Amino acid sequence: MASKISVELIKEVHMAAILSGKEDETDLMNLVRDEATLFFIADRSNIIRDSVKQASFLLFNIANRHPFVDGNKRTAVLVAELVLGADYSINVTAEELNDAVRKISAPDGNLECTERWLRNNINKIG
Repeated sequence: MASKISVELIKEVHMAAILSGKEDETDLMNLVRDEATLFFIADRSNIIRDSVKQASFLLFNIANRHPFVDGNKRTAVLVAELVLGADYSINVTAEELNDAVRKISAPDGNLECTERWLRNNINKIG
């Protein structure tokens, strides 16, 4: 079952992503570039009932649409992991994850490839 995602939750995850990065980025914690994009992403994600599809949607749209001034890719991964929760884990190295998210966030990235990549790189827990 998919998770209920709110703009506030995405912003909280973004704050955690920024705080886990470089110290000089702390002034970027609450800098939303496009609030309407955040509302679109949250609202549309809540229609999706499958947690892997929802995680893929969030991963792609946050990374690709850049609703924040900085930290979009980190936020996208953390939100996707949050949605996958205790049911799945992403099973790749940090380097493989970084490469994949860069491709996802590129202008030619797309949702279908994002979902395929995620499904091929997750393990069911339990």
